[in-house]
Amino acid sequence: ELGKGQTYLAPNLIATTVGDYDGTDITWTAGTDEDKTITIDQSKYFATYVDRVDNAESAEEVLTALTQNGVGELAQAEDVFLASKMASQAGITGADIGTSGTPHVVTDANVIDYFALLQQKCDDANIPEDGRFAVVPPFITTALNVANVVVAATTDETARTKGYVTEFFGFSVYKSNNLVKTDAVTAVQALCGSRMATYEVDTLRDIEFTSLQDRFADGAKGL
Repeated sequence: ELGKGQTYLAPNLIATTVGDYDGTDITWTAGTDEDKTITIDQSKYFATYVDRVDNAESAEEVLTALTQNGVGELAQAEDVFLASKMASQAGITGADIGTSGTPHVVTDANVIDYFALLQQKCDDANIPEDGRFAVVPPFITTALNVANVVVAATTDETARTKGYVTEFFGFSVYKSNNLVKTDAVTAVQALCGSRMATYEVDTLRDIEFTSLQDRFADGAKGL
């Protein structure tokens, strides 16, 4: 349970040394890491209420629905922040995969080539194949559909609610409207890489139900 301003040390494993074996004693190296300090610097809340003068039972039902919506909005804010942080600290960038000034125009005619390029970028950087992901805007998944790439996973309701689309060129592809937009609509900073590259610290959310003192109403707030 961490509060705003507190820090958390996340492991950042370094490469294990490999040596030649010639029958003599082997050399042991200590399994160390290079800790990364994460500071809790974000704190979001929602607060909503429903008047119960006319129908207390109905007000309770509405408040429950509003609370569920508030929790969802907190998750959206969290997603937007994480997408922005990951985009700003990406280790692989370049004109060939698009920049904010000159975005790479992806269509159904070249979407397969673009994913192949992303795969090559990851391969060249020795990014582990296990756990690779890509988070793309909806127009990219539309391009995949038009290009006749099978995205059967979108028929699974659970997969749809989590944004999962398909496995493609070694990436678990997800779609999201929360990616950073460097233009009003068209230029979007898509993300791809390995799950091992990112740590997120999420404190426990606090949900409270209360009666408002200055009116006959029930309220709910979440942090």
